[in-house]
Amino acid sequence: MLGAEDKMELTKVKLGHSPLTDTIFLYRCGKDPALALDKREAEADVMVVLVAHMMHDAPKGSEKVITLGGKQYTIRVTPNAEITGGEAVRVRQRR
Repeated sequence: MLGAEDKMELTKVKLGHSPLTDTIFLYRCGKDPALALDKREAEADVMVVLVAHMMHDAPKGSEKVITLGGKQYTIRVTPNAEITGGEAVRVRQRR
């Protein structure tokens, strides 16, 4: 069990998007939040959590309207046909 002196600080852990590689990553920053001290790819993790969140108690899917910077976006998650042969996570983007 963690004691008070072992408290984990998550204020310096952030999610980011790289326009260059078009990937989502998790990173740890120092005093400058724009400078990543450590980072790793996190797109599959983010998508798994998003789908689990949006499908919770919604077997046919759900949608949410999100406002960012004065613009509204609709995020919709619906199930496709079952995939056989495992729990593999693949992220495919439609443009």
